[in-house]
Amino acid sequence: MELDAIYLILAGIVGGFVAGLLGIGGGLIYILVLPIFLTKYGVCSDKLVPYIIANSIITVLMVSLSANVKRVINGTFQWKEVGYIGFFGACSSVLCMQFIVQSQWYSKLYFNIVVSLLMLFMLIRMVKEFKTEKKEGGVVQLMIVGILAGAASALSGLGGGVIVVPMMLYLFAMDVKKAKTISLGVIGVMALSLTVKNLLWGDLCTEPIDYSIGYIIAPVTAMLAIGVVIGTQIGVKVSEKMNSKHLKMLFALMLLIVIVKKFYEIATELQWL
Repeated sequence: MELDAIYLILAGIVGGFVAGLLGIGGGLIYILVLPIFLTKYGVCSDKLVPYIIANSIITVLMVSLSANVKRVINGTFQWKEVGYIGFFGACSSVLCMQFIVQSQWYSKLYFNIVVSLLMLFMLIRMVKEFKTEKKEGGVVQLMIVGILAGAASALSGLGGGVIVVPMMLYLFAMDVKKAKTISLGVIGVMALSLTVKNLLWGDLCTEPIDYSIGYIIAPVTAMLAIGVVIGTQIGVKVSEKMNSKHLKMLFALMLLIVIVKKFYEIATELQWL
């Protein structure tokens, strides 16, 4: 178990670094490693998806807290955008979690398809040059971003940043660094609402799971959290020294790698390979 703890801390560092660098919560990393460790702790295979999402989301919450404490203190936190998007995102994410993710028909195959489509959307938006004139975000536009980001967070466990960043670029022609900082705030609001629900909700598996609180497996998220605090701070500092073009290129590369992996998993489950 000591070796597992080391692997989880390292995964947390990598996920936190990616989150701090790109503003997407780090769920890209967590959803790849969580199935391995959740299974070891006794999560039943046919109910694995809700646990993956729940434990990914609480780690995304820790990413947001780690990245934004300093911004709140020094007065650079984007209260308006984060408030509107976060509120509508929280409502959307809780509804999707309740009526879709925790339903009987939402399987691992659907999970992988949703994740892959979100990634593909994100990749297309990141590599495309936006011609929209820079403008202030109205309540309706921010509401739309929040609803879509909340649904993405609940359905995939990625934290919603995969929607927030490209839509802020597309709708408001915003600099990617500012969009990233807003995304890090928004994912925290959405992750908090989902985490409260996941902590209070009962286990799905027939056999009791050691150290579980609702859908949250405490040892797994605790080890990830240690790495997240370290990795997020490093990622934020590196991001501040990079230009926007290089950030977009890194974002696109990361998404491409995960898209290929997810499409391979889908093809394997459908027995196409």
